[in-house]
Amino acid sequence: MEFLSWAVRFPNEFYKEIYRLRGWEYKGKAKTPYVGKITNWLAYYRLPEGILEELKRLNPILNEVTKYRKHNLWQRLSKEQGVKHLDMLISTLTSMMRGCDTWEEFEKFFRKSFDVSIESTIDRPVVQEIKENQDQEV
Repeated sequence: MEFLSWAVRFPNEFYKEIYRLRGWEYKGKAKTPYVGKITNWLAYYRLPEGILEELKRLNPILNEVTKYRKHNLWQRLSKEQGVKHLDMLISTLTSMMRGCDTWEEFEKFFRKSFDVSIESTIDRPVVQEIKENQDQEV
């Protein structure tokens, strides 16, 4: 499977909302590595089990200091299902963030909506919770 062509996948609005809720000044395109961790925790860890690990395997980090990868993680998702699923997730998360006034309020709403345990944090995501939640849905 080839990499999908580059396109804007996470719209600026998604990041503007993260910055607004965190009380940070949004300066446009440049994002800190910590915002990447937030993006992973909010979106990529909500993909079905094993997807994030496979995306990372297919598109490894080339520079440990900057965490640079040649492609965006989503570029290895399938057009038919993976990208559509991620787009719906991004839209849902953006709408949820718009409806909140603080990061704490959003995080509480996010945890309840996606059944994310309190043990899972941005700096220490708990991958096991995702598998357990999917097993319960079957």
